[in-house]
Formats: sequence, structure tokens, C-alpha cells
Amino acid sequence: MGKVHSGNLTFDYIVIGTGPAGSVISKKLTDDKKTSLLVLEAGDHNSGEQPISNSLFAPPFILTDNYLPEYFWQGKGVPQKNVNSRSFEWTGGRTLGGSSSVNNEQYVRPSQVNIKQWEKSLGPLWSPEQETYQFAKLENYNGATYNPYARGYGGRLNIR
Repeated sequence: MGKVHSGNLTFDYIVIGTGPAGSVISKKLTDDKKTSLLVLEAGDHNSGEQPISNSLFAPPFILTDNYLPEYFWQGKGVPQKNVNSRSFEWTGGRTLGGSSSVNNEQYVRPSQVNIKQWEKSLGPLWSPEQETYQFAKLENYNGATYNPYARGYGGRLNIR
């Protein structure tokens, strides 16, 4: 529970969104039982409702005009210079669990190009080697791979 100071509720941290990243960081922050946290989510807990529980509602359905705004955010990106100034539609989950709740829980690592950009901006903790190491710790990989050292086999996320 947050701390009350002169009638106002305050928190050590505020996390916006309960997608995979928001959920993981919230759990990590509250491992210390002295930490107070407020988590904000725009959607409801509706994992039992058909558009969330039934994979037939997964993309490309959500990119149509009938995208069900109670479950999805939808928008259009900014023009991208390296693709002739085209912009692309995007969608995100507006529900407990975020986009993973509406995309069949697809698991995609960032590209090495993105990771190298992050490393350049944020330092060696964001290096491609650190990215591989950190993701491997999370994974329990059960698929075919040409490089078994790039995957983890004892983590909490079952992936293929």
C-alpha cells in the first residue's frame, strides 16, 4: 500500500501498463517488500473474453476497422526515412497482459541492430552479449536452432 502524506497517497514507483515489460518490472520492484508501487492499466482483466482467449481473433483481424477498441490501441506510426517515408499501422493490447494478451503471446527478441543502438546510447549493460545472456536466463527453449548457445533452457518462459 502506498504511503499517506498529509492526505495524499504517494508511491515509490509508478508503472504504466501491465504488458510483459510492465508486469516484470512491477514484480522486480515489489520483491523488496518495503517498496510501494502503483500500476496503471488502461484496459480490464478480460482474459476469459473471446477476443482475448480465442486465437482466431489474433492478427490480421486486429488491424481491420473492427479492431475492438476495448481490447486494442490502434494507430499509425510516423513516416520512416529508410522506407520512402512510408508509415505503418500498429496495434497494442489494451488489457491486463498488454499486447501479449492479444497477439497469441508471441515472443520476439529485439534485432541486433536495435541492441547495438541501445548499447551506443546506454552503455555496455545493453550490449548484444548482455541481451543474449539476459534473454537466455528467461527462456526454456524447446525448438530447433542452429546456435544452441544463443538460447536458454532452464528459464520460466517456455518458447519455441
